[in-house]
Amino acid sequence: MLSDEELEARFPDLPPEPDPELNNQTIAGIDLDGDGLRDDVQRYIYKRFPNDDQGRNALLRYAITHQNVLLTADDREASIEAKRRRFDASECIDGI
Repeated sequence: MLSDEELEARFPDLPPEPDPELNNQTIAGIDLDGDGLRDDVQRYIYKRFPNDDQGRNALLRYAITHQNVLLTADDREASIEAKRRRFDASECIDGI
């Protein structure tokens, strides 16, 4: 796994590590780049899989869809669609 310094050197466009106190105030956390995924989760995936573009992209897609499931839990139709998308994303991971 990459250190924070290695991560920032290899992937300079990633958002910075968010302040944990602010980040953990909501399920959505902080998402400075607007990709639909908490920045701390995005950074973790990049740290853990720096050399596997295909695997990393599949995990990022799955994480985004999983976060969306959590965020749409109070809207039945949106939740059903989010779960369908999460299933599709899990199929991508299974295919790797």
